[in-house]
Amino acid sequence: MMVTAVIGLLLVISCRAPDACDSLCVTARTTYERCLEAEGRTWIDSVEFDSESDFDNWCHTWTLERRLLARTGEDASDGTEELLHACEAQQQRLQDDSCDEFFSILLD
Repeated sequence: MMVTAVIGLLLVISCRAPDACDSLCVTARTTYERCLEAEGRTWIDSVEFDSESDFDNWCHTWTLERRLLARTGEDASDGTEELLHACEAQQQRLQDDSCDEFFSILLD
């Protein structure tokens, strides 16, 4: 049953217009790269991720998990809206805040 739900969710996600959670990963990667550069590091020096694609895989998996949780909770309609608002707020904070708070912003 869970496999069917995941496949169904993937089909729904692939057929909809991009939203704030989709663009969050692009903003997060750009911010992470900026933070690495500010510290004089590259993806090779990154402790958390091996490469851009490793980061992208992590972020997209994390976003998909959040979508699944939002859609399967007790009140799925409110959960999805709350998730979109959270993604918008996180995206704005990633653009505005310092590198020190990078992971805490994403995990809020």
